[in-house]
Amino acid sequence: MKTKLAILPVFALSIALTFNNLAAESKNQPNGSAVKKALKDAGAEHDPEDMKLSKVGPVEVGETYYHVWCGTTDDNFRVLVFDNKPSYLGYYVSAFEPVDYEAGAVLLDSGESDEEGNTSFFYLRIGDGGPAEKVSIDGIPSPFVKNEKAELEKKTAAESN
Repeated sequence: MKTKLAILPVFALSIALTFNNLAAESKNQPNGSAVKKALKDAGAEHDPEDMKLSKVGPVEVGETYYHVWCGTTDDNFRVLVFDNKPSYLGYYVSAFEPVDYEAGAVLLDSGESDEEGNTSFFYLRIGDGGPAEKVSIDGIPSPFVKNEKAELEKKTAAESN
């Protein structure tokens, strides 16, 4: 009985630390107004008129997270990527809507489903080094359009250290 009672505080502490870690990561997710501001600051190419925004979620990659939003225009979808600071890194253009996420990937709705109605997805992978410079989505190459202002700020900060 004493052993069970001794384990209880350790168990409670581990649960508390787990939730604390999850809460710390979720604090870094940009909200809608921060996303709009980041896109506006990045310039007109990143902030087309009448683009609708929706949150996709945090993509866990290694020991960090990338936060993904969907930008919808009349012509296509944009997979908007933020790091965990959160700084806006840039976007991919896709004909397929980003609808969900899992560790290391954003799930894009393929528009197809099987006989049971299960939707199939294309996977847009995000690696340890962040978004790749170019990905292939259903055989169509899609370059990552970087937020040049964020790149310049990062380079300036590195040079000043």
